[in-house]
Amino acid sequence: MAPARSPPGLAEHGICAKSLEEAVSVRGHVMAQLTIEVHLEISMEYCVEQHVVLANGVEAAASMVVWTASVCLNPTLAQFGLPLGSRGHVDTLPTLQVRGLDRAWAAGDNAQVP
Repeated sequence: MAPARSPPGLAEHGICAKSLEEAVSVRGHVMAQLTIEVHLEISMEYCVEQHVVLANGVEAAASMVVWTASVCLNPTLAQFGLPLGSRGHVDTLPTLQVRGLDRAWAAGDNAQVP
């Protein structure tokens, strides 16, 4: 068995985690070290040349943006054999990891996030 390695980007910031779960358990520290901001339930006005403007007036420089929006569930989702939640979405943990799978994540329309 190969030795456990920190998820990419953590070791450079002095954080050595043996698993994603361990990294998430220190997520406040990780997010502070990596300068990660999370904005929920807000629209993005635009994102141009590493500059983001949100509908609430927040402006920020960003080298990477992950954006998801909930519109509707893809009806073919049931064909993939992933665990589904009560609404038919992929059942995930708060980390977006698919419940019961080590290396699978879901986000956006198809994810049921607690």
